[in-house]
Amino acid sequence: MTNLTEQLKKGELPDNHHYYYRLPKGTYEVGNTFCLETLRYCKDGDKIEVLSEVPTYEKWIMTKNLSERAHLKMYKARGEKVRLEKENTKLKELLKEVRGKLKYINTPRNDHNIFGNDLMKRINQVLGEE
Repeated sequence: MTNLTEQLKKGELPDNHHYYYRLPKGTYEVGNTFCLETLRYCKDGDKIEVLSEVPTYEKWIMTKNLSERAHLKMYKARGEKVRLEKENTKLKELLKEVRGKLKYINTPRNDHNIFGNDLMKRINQVLGEE
C-alpha cells in the first residue's frame, strides 16, 4: 500500500490534485481528489490503490529534460568506455611485445638481471599471467 493510499483512507489527500489510481478489478484511472473521496465510500472502496500524483506540465517537461540529459551522459560514458577498452588492449599488446624482448636481455650474466626480473614480474601481474 502506498503512502498516498494511506492518505486517502485517512481523508488527508490535498484538494484539487489529480492522481493515477488502480481499481479493484485491475484497471487504471486518473481522477481528482473529489473523485477518489467519492470512490472510497463505494463498494470495494477500501481496495483502491492511489499510485502517484499526475505531474504538472512544467514538472513533466523538467523530468523529460533530466531524462534526456542522463541518456546523453550515459551515451558519452559508453563511448569513453569503448575508447578506454581499445587503449587498454593496445597497451597489453605492447606489454606482451616488451616482455618477449625482455626475455632476451634478461640473462644470468647480465648486470641488470635483478631489474629485469622485477620488470618481468610486474608485466606478468598487469597481464594477469603470474
